[in-house]
Amino acid sequence: MKKSQLLGAVCACIFTLVTTKVNAALIQGLSGQVVYDTDLNITWLADANLAVSNTFGVTDVPGNFTGGLMTWDTAQYNWLPAMNLAGGSGYLGYSNWRLPLISEMSHLYFTELNVTFGNSINTSAEPELAYFTPFGNFDYWSSEVGIHSFIRQTFRMNTGAVSGADKGAGLVYVIPVASGNPFGVSAIPIPAAFWLFCSGLLGLAGMARRKHPAMVRYGFRQWCDLPVQIESVQ
Repeated sequence: MKKSQLLGAVCACIFTLVTTKVNAALIQGLSGQVVYDTDLNITWLADANLAVSNTFGVTDVPGNFTGGLMTWDTAQYNWLPAMNLAGGSGYLGYSNWRLPLISEMSHLYFTELNVTFGNSINTSAEPELAYFTPFGNFDYWSSEVGIHSFIRQTFRMNTGAVSGADKGAGLVYVIPVASGNPFGVSAIPIPAAFWLFCSGLLGLAGMARRKHPAMVRYGFRQWCDLPVQIESVQ
């Protein structure tokens, strides 16, 4: 491979790497406490079973938080409201945490974490799984009504199936979600070492510019994009 073709290939790789980083669908924020989904524009709580460690003072209600399980009524009318009042401004400084939709949990399971139906979400091979604490291998409450008014739909993180449970009696896991990007999570920063590498590459290109007539004619950017055509320029 000639030098111009090699440099063109390197340019293409750099472009792909940068755009992949910027367009990453799941991005950690708030020192790893939240995970922003750029596809759906929602923000997950990274703790997939917060109720185990924090009841927000909710006691003596149906669903005793054993293992993080609670009824839908407890989640919707007691635990989430207490979470949204925590510290005066809400948990992590946000006061509008809610139960997720089935479509949001399904997107996380199938699309973002690439889990095959019938398998636990905790078996995902995607590195983004590490953004979350381990999920409970059972149903998670959604905000959606089921086939009867007393049923609420659930998403099974251990299989990917949609089910349902009695909202006042069923004990199910909860993972709160926030609409939008209230924590201002930004794209993954590019390491300084990467930009140093790019600077060196540009210096290399500058040296080649004086020697390669195609560089003079097309300029560096076009030279990277058109390595094949460059070879025919005299």
